[in-house]
Amino acid sequence: MNDEEISNLCITLIHQATYMLHKLLTTMQNRFITEGGIKEQMYNARANYRNAQNKQQ
Repeated sequence: MNDEEISNLCITLIHQATYMLHKLLTTMQNRFITEGGIKEQMYNARANYRNAQNKQQ
């Protein structure tokens, strides 16, 4: 491969990486909106555990 072909390959790889990062960020944003953050998930897990313990008593 000559210098021009290597440069074009690098540009293509950069575009692909940028596209993949964009898709990842979009997916993470949608997941955060639908499922909430880690603190919300931890609180819900703890609350569900407490509710289950109270029902057993």
